[in-house]
Amino acid sequence: MGNGCKRMPPPTQIIASENDMLNQRFSLAHFCAPAGTVGGYAAPYIDKAGEYTYAGEGGTCRYCSLDAPRSVSCAVGCADASCCAIVGKGATFQRTSYKGDKETCCMGGEPRVDSDGKTCHPEHAPHSQQCKAIILSRCKMEKEKFLEPGHTCSNYATFYPDEGVALKCDACNDWAIFSKQESICTKLCLENPGLCDYSSNVYCDTPAGRNTSYCSCINDDSLNNPICTNAECRTAGYITNGIKDRECIINNCKVDLSFENIRNLDINQLDIQQTCGNDREPPPETKHLIKGTREPYSKTIA
Repeated sequence: MGNGCKRMPPPTQIIASENDMLNQRFSLAHFCAPAGTVGGYAAPYIDKAGEYTYAGEGGTCRYCSLDAPRSVSCAVGCADASCCAIVGKGATFQRTSYKGDKETCCMGGEPRVDSDGKTCHPEHAPHSQQCKAIILSRCKMEKEKFLEPGHTCSNYATFYPDEGVALKCDACNDWAIFSKQESICTKLCLENPGLCDYSSNVYCDTPAGRNTSYCSCINDDSLNNPICTNAECRTAGYITNGIKDRECIINNCKVDLSFENIRNLDINQLDIQQTCGNDREPPPETKHLIKGTREPYSKTIA
């Protein structure tokens, strides 16, 4: 008293920090207790989520005689009548776990230390490979969750849009899911032709789907590709892989005229023949005579 000795602020409970690495020891500020009994004094200062543990006695310090584990600023002397400096030991602690919810952390949940003091593992951050594995493992067991707004699986599909579209369509290609999520799936599948073939074929064979615009391609019974001939199919129908891969049947008609001896042409004797066929095969070579001429001259007009 009068020698500059004073009580230090009381030690406080550990507050979890994402920056505290596993098994990295540190001392608790202003903590000092009788040597050999430090562990007993340390227990109340463990963080509330239990991610840290007591790691052993620290360096030499001075504690307040009647107020351990509060430390004093002086090596000898008293701060007041009930607080004289006594040699003791500090306490060390270390992080032993991260208890933050993996999915919440991986989807960018904030804060990284939640209200219960649970900390996100540094590797459980959005777009990390560890997070992708964690979320996909869970979501693939419940594919319908990819279609549920706000769910972790749906959010994952948003974070990784290219992969996400495939995952959502894969869910819709399960008829049990498609039938429950019809409005979502028909819209999604229309935007991604060829990714929902199975469930779309089933749907288009049901009374509910048979006469819808969605099924205008699948249920078109013409020989030609409906994309080529059916306007409703082109604008509002789901297109399967089989339909996408079909060629359009195009009729190609050619007219052959002979102009041999054009000076002697009698328009009343003109003989014109037309041959129509598939454009994919060359038409047979044909020669047409103008009556009254000796030798034909062939010219094709497409």
